[in-house]
Amino acid sequence: MRQASLFSIGLLFSLCLLFMEGYAQADTIRLINASFEGVPQPSRIVSGWYDCGKLNFPSESPPDIQPGSFRVTNTPNDGNSFLGLVVRDNETWEGVAQRLQRPLEANKCYSFQIFIAKSERYLSPVGGREAIAPEGTTKTDSINHDTPVTLRIWGGNGYCDKQELLHQTSVITHNRWIEYNLKFEPKRRISHFMLEAFYKTPNLFPYNGNILLDNASEIILMPCDENDIPAPILTFSNPPNNNLTTAKQKFTFQANAQHVDKKDQLTLILNGDLVESFEFDNRSGELLVNSRLKKGTNTLKIRATNVKDKTEKTAQITYNPPVAAVTPDPPTPPDQQAVADSPPPPKENKYDKKEIITGATIRIDNLYFPADSTSFKTESYQELNELYEYLKRNPSLKIEIGGHTNGTPPHEYCDRLSTGRAKAVADYLADKGIDRSRLTYKGYGKRKPIATNKTKEGRTKNQRVEFRIL
Repeated sequence: MRQASLFSIGLLFSLCLLFMEGYAQADTIRLINASFEGVPQPSRIVSGWYDCGKLNFPSESPPDIQPGSFRVTNTPNDGNSFLGLVVRDNETWEGVAQRLQRPLEANKCYSFQIFIAKSERYLSPVGGREAIAPEGTTKTDSINHDTPVTLRIWGGNGYCDKQELLHQTSVITHNRWIEYNLKFEPKRRISHFMLEAFYKTPNLFPYNGNILLDNASEIILMPCDENDIPAPILTFSNPPNNNLTTAKQKFTFQANAQHVDKKDQLTLILNGDLVESFEFDNRSGELLVNSRLKKGTNTLKIRATNVKDKTEKTAQITYNPPVAAVTPDPPTPPDQQAVADSPPPPKENKYDKKEIITGATIRIDNLYFPADSTSFKTESYQELNELYEYLKRNPSLKIEIGGHTNGTPPHEYCDRLSTGRAKAVADYLADKGIDRSRLTYKGYGKRKPIATNKTKEGRTKNQRVEFRIL
């Protein structure tokens, strides 16, 4: 009898845990294979997705797992592959769909992000299933499906069922990956989700074009009025206050971040250095940082950002290592004392070789950002730390950090991106300890090219961050 009662209690406890987990995940719908991973090859439906062409245009080939087919050379935004969709001049087009793990509810709002690009070349064979052969071509020729198209997102209650158009993007003209932040407000209950390439509308004639998709996000329930979204809330549970002292060098900071959906909305700075590795559960908001403390005061700053606002919270802990018995060193022979007392040679810094002249402009090399992002790649920190050391050794130096882009995107986009990247450098140096009064930043967009924008090499040179001595 007692064993049966214990079993019943255990079963009830397990059911409660399952209910709580399901409730915590109720606001998030995860797509299967959202990064379109698979072995790159042509005319192959990606795992987890259904080929809508099979229903609508059975004589046409499926979409492609890229890169590598039809001269598509774009690098994946995430993982090892991405999805390539085309529209054709025979009035056929490609799309993929999947059943959602949980339906979208009517009259509720959802957010969704996906990275989109276009390939300059999408050379598909003429004739047969791929395209109508223009006059004067043979079956061995190829047609470049290079005209810009749009992405349409449909909702329905069956595979490729287009009951409601949830969103249609503008025409995709850019070859670089750009993250599109989309919002849905379905008018009916939606159980299936479809991504479809389509022609620019209105358009009198069909044409050949392509669109590339990668790194789709979860579909997240959100307030329909973004003003209802609260600002991020940060709290520390360990250390509980700034008066804590420890004799252990290994320490785990514990915090909670509410109203934050993704890890990349959090920036952590420990003792002036960016924390690249930490754990974050977006369902509970729990945040863990495993660290090795330095002797004395250690400061962790957390910055959380969402569409509403930005919040910062700081915690401190003091590390006092245990005092060990000290064995005196044997006296240094007189002939070795001069060598022993000499300070180590300073670490070589390439910026020290630059002549300090007011107005001089110096490029910050080896500074890398993901496409269309203001976040640094890991390999950038050695360069940033070298610049920090240079400024630290020259305390009277004041600089302006300038961001520049290539000439492809429109001015508004270039200004925003270049300013964001220049600000990111200034913020990093300030977080490391450089006084803000010594740092200014400005985004010049595409107004000051140093090379032609007609070649890839020229565009790479133009997309840069540099500093000017004031």
